[in-house]
Amino acid sequence: MHHFAIRHRHTLLAGGLLIIALLLRRWSHQADVADLAFLLRPTATAISLFTDAPWTLVPDKGHAFTTLGMIIDRSCSGITFLITAWATFTFLLLRRAPSVRSGILGSAVAGLAAYLLTLTVNTGRILAMVMLDQQGLALGTKQHEAFGAFYFIGALLVACLLLDRTIRNHHTDAPIP
Repeated sequence: MHHFAIRHRHTLLAGGLLIIALLLRRWSHQADVADLAFLLRPTATAISLFTDAPWTLVPDKGHAFTTLGMIIDRSCSGITFLITAWATFTFLLLRRAPSVRSGILGSAVAGLAAYLLTLTVNTGRILAMVMLDQQGLALGTKQHEAFGAFYFIGALLVACLLLDRTIRNHHTDAPIP
């Protein structure tokens, strides 16, 4: 019976976290450049460090890189990836969480990991686009979006496989019920 009670609480926690993820996604549709500064500013700074290209904040537009001929706007923030990575990491961790408290702590750690991964992957995605552009391989809007989607999906898949392997190796003596 104890096992059932823990699983039931984990199911409720997972449901609550899914609702939070959906609310965050809804918020992100209305978020502007200022709301997404926690993602946009570090990404723009990293791009600037890697390319030596300065950026300027254009209110209500984004981070403009005039020497690169681009602007990192709200659609480039990676917020959907952040929410998806956080929820996915949390659900992976919840499978092994021995208590609701550890599940909540795991979700907080998953949030930090998802944030750092988002900054890293988004910077890499934008740098790849810059390099393609510099090689004369500028992508159209649809190709740009497809490239980003595949880049993010690939990164999330690799991160989830690594996290799952880490969890399994850490808990080799505790089978999943």
